[in-house]
Amino acid sequence: MRVLLILLLVVGLVPAAEPSREADLHQQLRDLKAPWYDAGRDDWRRIELPEARERRTEEPTTTHGDGHWSVGPVAWLLLLVVLVVVVLLILDLVQAWRRGAVGVEDAAGPQRPALRPVDLSHLPFHVDESADPEREAEAAFAAGDWNRAVVWNYVVQLVACDHAGLIRLGPGATDRGCLRQARESAREGRPSAGGEVLAATLAVFERAYFGHVPATSEEASAVRAGTRHLRDALVAEGRR
Repeated sequence: MRVLLILLLVVGLVPAAEPSREADLHQQLRDLKAPWYDAGRDDWRRIELPEARERRTEEPTTTHGDGHWSVGPVAWLLLLVVLVVVVLLILDLVQAWRRGAVGVEDAAGPQRPALRPVDLSHLPFHVDESADPEREAEAAFAAGDWNRAVVWNYVVQLVACDHAGLIRLGPGATDRGCLRQARESAREGRPSAGGEVLAATLAVFERAYFGHVPATSEEASAVRAGTRHLRDALVAEGRR
């Protein structure tokens, strides 16, 4: 910025450095009385050759007397048409962008927050923390291992209730504490299926896991059906 100001200052001072020389030059031009110099206006005078003067009288002129090109009505009309086309293209692009943005939003639907990962070490009992509860539950049921099927279905139910906010798994969680939280959520208007399913599953789970009483196929099937019922109830609640 400083360099630019200095240059402007120098350029402004150059014409004023030699005023006398410029005045002498103008006086010499006046004394010459040259046809190409207008002493009254102190400016150059345009001189046309006879051939050019005759040709200008025969052909329509496209310039003003001062030598600047004139813009005719056709040129203004073409310029207006170009401007209108450009504006219409811009408006069309904006509308297309808005339609695309709305379409993407509608297709995506309302975004749900990501599920909070559940640490299986926070369960009230010990299981393989690296296992997939749903896969383990189905594999145990297919193998006819009813005790494992009950245990892993119970894990699936607890994780689903935690994701839905019916209970809160964490350090120090207990089976009865989780059941109490689910029933309190039901009293607050949340699906009653949470408390009902957990209560029925817990009765079978405690006998099989802590009491070492083998679960029957009927009990394992009932626990599995309870898991599906709980999922349906939570999905229905999420749609409301």
